[in-house]
Amino acid sequence: MKKIYDVIKRDEGRIIFKRIHKLGYLDKDAIKKLYSIYESRFLQALKIITEDKVKKYIFVPSGLEIWIVVGKTRDYLILDNYYCSCVDYMMNVALRKNRSFCYHLLAKMLAESLNQYESVSYTHLTLPTN
Repeated sequence: MKKIYDVIKRDEGRIIFKRIHKLGYLDKDAIKKLYSIYESRFLQALKIITEDKVKKYIFVPSGLEIWIVVGKTRDYLILDNYYCSCVDYMMNVALRKNRSFCYHLLAKMLAESLNQYESVSYTHLTLPTN
């Protein structure tokens, strides 16, 4: 039963993120719902966003996007909305499956929904051929 509840919570969270993206801001209802779903991880994600620690790197001309969240001790790679390179993700999301997201992933999704992240473009380097 827990897994079904987790899927429902995860889906509800995604619906809220879509609504935030449409609005362009966090309203009281979204804050209440996100906090009820993610608890302290939501507050940690908000802190990351207010400290401008979410980065989106875009590689031209391929359009490859890599997201990085600057953490307390290191930077964390975020792949889409499904993976973070932090220990919490590995232990609690991937292995124990007792939560859907770490707070780095939440910060990335929230920052993207609010369009509140640093975007940096790089040109691919051409490698010499023999």
